[in-house]
Amino acid sequence: MRFSINSKKMLDLLLRACAPIPARVVSPVDQNIRLSLHDGALEASGFGMDCIVNAKTSVASYIEEGTVYFNPARMVELLKLVSDYPFALQEQDGLIQVECVDGSYTMMGQTSFYSPKEDDSTVLNKFDASMPDEEEPVFTVEVSAGDFLSALGNISFAMGKDDFHPQFMGVFVEALENELRLVATDTRVLAIQPIREAKIAGTGSVIIPDFALSIMRRAIDPKKDLTILVGNQNVYVVSDDLKLLFPKVKGNFPPYRRVIPNGPWQTAVMDAKDLMRTLSTVNFVFTSASSLTKLTFEPMTLTVSSQGENNSGRTSMGCACSVPEFKMGADANLLKGVINFLGAKEVKMSFMDSNSPMLFHDASEEEDANGDLRKMCLFMPMFIQD
Repeated sequence: MRFSINSKKMLDLLLRACAPIPARVVSPVDQNIRLSLHDGALEASGFGMDCIVNAKTSVASYIEEGTVYFNPARMVELLKLVSDYPFALQEQDGLIQVECVDGSYTMMGQTSFYSPKEDDSTVLNKFDASMPDEEEPVFTVEVSAGDFLSALGNISFAMGKDDFHPQFMGVFVEALENELRLVATDTRVLAIQPIREAKIAGTGSVIIPDFALSIMRRAIDPKKDLTILVGNQNVYVVSDDLKLLFPKVKGNFPPYRRVIPNGPWQTAVMDAKDLMRTLSTVNFVFTSASSLTKLTFEPMTLTVSSQGENNSGRTSMGCACSVPEFKMGADANLLKGVINFLGAKEVKMSFMDSNSPMLFHDASEEEDANGDLRKMCLFMPMFIQD
């Protein structure tokens, strides 16, 4: 194999292929990636944590095609130093020689693949097509990568972190007839975000696990368009220069619609920036992860107070509440996550009593024809003592 390429393009290719490789492995060979050149297309494949990434780019010129397996860590360090300069690579019998602006270097590689995981080399062959012939897609989604990644980033604050409930440790993706809906919950808060600018074929749902979300953020170019193919066993994410495979999460996501109360609702409307500032002001008293805060609503005023081990805080802000008085307890850090997620100028809280879930959404947004809101959070209050 022998080719030349812009070093910035080479660095981007390797970084995307390295996305699924864990920092700690049983054997050093598990950190190898596959680099192959065919018809002027350079592909890099990396795998780990049950996930495989195949990234592709074009080369400036090439003399000989081929395939080599190697640990890319040293090459990545070198490319960061010579970014955006011509870069040439030559491989023969597993020996890799690279030439760049400041000299030439030699690295060791392998001409064949070996791994304790016997099926890895077979799985890599699945990238010869968007989806293996033996697995028909249950549903497919075509969506802008930027919209999808932005929605995943916004909703990830609500994901669970309990290993005993893996179905909560990710984002539930539901393909409906008219929209793609993302849902996440850790049982304290439930966040829902629709993406309506998506082309959907078929209906169904899948849980994207947290490790796959992390890999997608590092490997996918937000300027591209994505095709998501959900099969019976695996999920395939494809763009014009990337293919990503990961297994479906075993287990069922809870029927989230059942936990959303039907009302009747009372309401409180607050300025989002003022609420964020008020929560941050009283939150300084906490020295641990716990941040129980008491919120007291009156027709024109919201009073926020908190009690730490040796400190206390109390402040007020304006609001518009439909009841004479209402008190609730909340995790201030989690509530700030809800406000950031909504991204609204004014936040509307709909509630029934202090023991029932509260519904937070953009105050300027109205329900659609089906009675659904575009983006909302269901927030479970905490018990407080007067």
